[in-house]
Amino acid sequence: MVQILHLMSTEPDLQTERTAAMIRRSAGSGVEIATRAIGRGGIYRNAAHAALSLRFGRGMPFDVIHAFDATALLAACAAPSPLVFSPSETPDSAPPWWRAAMVYRNGTAIATSAAMQRRLVRQGIPGPRCDVIPPAIDLQSLRQERDEALRSALGFSSEDRVVLAPGESTRAAGHLLALHAVSILHVLDERYRLLIWGRGQAVARLERLAKLLRQPRLLIVAERKLGRAIEFEKLLPLADVALVASPAAPPMPIAMCMASGLPIVSAASPAITELLENGRTAWLAPKFAPRLIAQRLLHALENPDSAATWGSAAQAEAGRRFDPRQTVGRFVSLYRQLAGVAPKGRSAQPQWEPILSK
Repeated sequence: MVQILHLMSTEPDLQTERTAAMIRRSAGSGVEIATRAIGRGGIYRNAAHAALSLRFGRGMPFDVIHAFDATALLAACAAPSPLVFSPSETPDSAPPWWRAAMVYRNGTAIATSAAMQRRLVRQGIPGPRCDVIPPAIDLQSLRQERDEALRSALGFSSEDRVVLAPGESTRAAGHLLALHAVSILHVLDERYRLLIWGRGQAVARLERLAKLLRQPRLLIVAERKLGRAIEFEKLLPLADVALVASPAAPPMPIAMCMASGLPIVSAASPAITELLENGRTAWLAPKFAPRLIAQRLLHALENPDSAATWGSAAQAEAGRRFDPRQTVGRFVSLYRQLAGVAPKGRSAQPQWEPILSK
């Protein structure tokens, strides 16, 4: 039995939460996974407490520690176990100790795309220590009918044209640009409105900007409007189009939009074109500029037949590229390799039978 520790902050982002849950649920026999959180309400108060416990605590040491964020990685470096590090976002400048962790702590960094892998390598993580594993998407959970009652509870009328900015509102997600782009259309027609989930450090800034624009109907913050938590997946069928407004946006929310069949607008960049193809699965502007993005949004919303066709093409592409069996299989194979119970090398095939939820 291979003993794995999933280590993360107490408030994991969408990509971390869904990836860890998929691995735990589908890993199959021969792998036992424990999950521990760092921060208020977690097993460990902070990174120092976690590091001391993992280094000197009682109990059998884990064969592999999978750190899902920088705080977890810092704590995991104190343990003798090999490391897996899978950040959801790549910072503008990674700290030097990331490289040391990969090299001296027998670590492997996991990117969700080739573009993210290139960024990590440019920031100092050695290429042989950095691999690509695409997001794991529960395809069945994303095929939902539109909930008109929920759409109404959020303040949308049947005539409104709802643009969803996917995932958390973080700096990397670029939701400020999304707000600018939709505000251009909102000036012309108040039916164009922006929907965000309501999580992330940029939410308050988005609300302030919407207030300064004097467009009170422009922005809907889902969890604040409802006064309760809601799963991001529930928002997908409420929107008419998704707007990916940054080349650094985490890929999992984009993959979720694809898998749900939601039409997508974005702009061309190496990271985006790795996921989306202009004229087949998305409308892509030449660059991330509000007016150019607004033009693509208008074209998508004014051409519902094309939008439906491209949404279906994106959904088929998601089914091919984000198969959870392949993603979980690669993580489990990596765990076994690092634990010393499977052949080394990226091309090693999974030696297990996954258990996937129906």
